[in-house]
Amino acid sequence: MHNFTFSSLRFTSYVLQIMPLDFHHDAIHYWQMQYRCAQEYVIPFLENECRLDLRGKNVLEIGCGEGGVIAAFYDHGCAAVGMDISETRLQRARDRAKSDGHQRDIQFACVNILQPEQTAAWRQQFDLIVMKDVIEHLPGHRQALGHIATLLKPAGHLFFSFPPWYMPFGAHQQMFHSKLKFIPFTHLLPRAWFRALAQRLGEPQILIDELAGLYDSRLSFAALNKLLREAPFNVVVKKLYLTNPMYKYKFGLRPISHPSFVARLPIIREFITTAAYCTLQLKNT
Repeated sequence: MHNFTFSSLRFTSYVLQIMPLDFHHDAIHYWQMQYRCAQEYVIPFLENECRLDLRGKNVLEIGCGEGGVIAAFYDHGCAAVGMDISETRLQRARDRAKSDGHQRDIQFACVNILQPEQTAAWRQQFDLIVMKDVIEHLPGHRQALGHIATLLKPAGHLFFSFPPWYMPFGAHQQMFHSKLKFIPFTHLLPRAWFRALAQRLGEPQILIDELAGLYDSRLSFAALNKLLREAPFNVVVKKLYLTNPMYKYKFGLRPISHPSFVARLPIIREFITTAAYCTLQLKNT
């Protein structure tokens, strides 16, 4: 297991060094990757492994960004709403929804999920809420899940994916512009050291602040399991990946999910899992 872990991390670092990472700064390309990942992996996961019937259902994506994921749900026959705190990204989402000959009727709203008064009109409106690589950015996970629960219909579902904190790039440092984007585990340095190193290498302060903010979350599997024990949800399916499905579009790597025995190893799974897919169902009240 030790050799396997070391080899997988060395390979991850190698891939990141030979592949361009500019897609994080190319909105159109990133939209296409998000769309394809949702179409080819997220939606099939929900339908085939979680046994959800999505067509005709009301779906909300929290943290929709440029809208690639929610567009895939709309094209799959869902009534779609995308929520984000960035009006700039939402405007790109509106533009993309109408591009390439499409006229997608997706509602986009500039809303902060942590401000309940902003979503009062949406109480019990959605069959499914989606958060793809968003939950780790939210401060106060317990508060966020409690509020999200109020937006779901009875027995509604929540899907979220995230990279666990202790994986090689758990602070999304691949988004940096300097050579830091190639170096795994820099986020395990103390936050002040992480900030100082990024500043010394000329990273934009706004990006440093965003990634350093993940220190407040540090969402590991241990933290997630504790959170879910206290949340108003039951776990439907939880799937862990050695290679994130998004790596297919970023690096050309085939997604590989962990066998069940690896998913049960408390420490090992934290370091060799690059993505987790989780579906929860609202508990009966």
